[in-house]
Amino acid sequence: MDAENLTTENDNETSLDTGTIAVLLMGRLRESVKRRPAATLAGAAGVGYILGGGVPNFVLRLGAAAAIRLLTQKLAAQLLSGDEHTNQPH
Repeated sequence: MDAENLTTENDNETSLDTGTIAVLLMGRLRESVKRRPAATLAGAAGVGYILGGGVPNFVLRLGAAAAIRLLTQKLAAQLLSGDEHTNQPH
């Protein structure tokens, strides 16, 4: 598959369909398993544990709150410093 086959043109917007995203994710997963099988297995077990309800809701809320606070602080620091070039692609 090449990049031209992965995208569809719809109202001047480029988008990926769900099937294409699944194919891309499966390819990345296969590469990850080949390169780092133990790390991939540990990551899959962690995701399964979280999705399976193994983590109490209050812990997830604390993590989300901390992440939001951190992102807000970084955004505020960028805005106050006047650094407009941080999020522009190279």
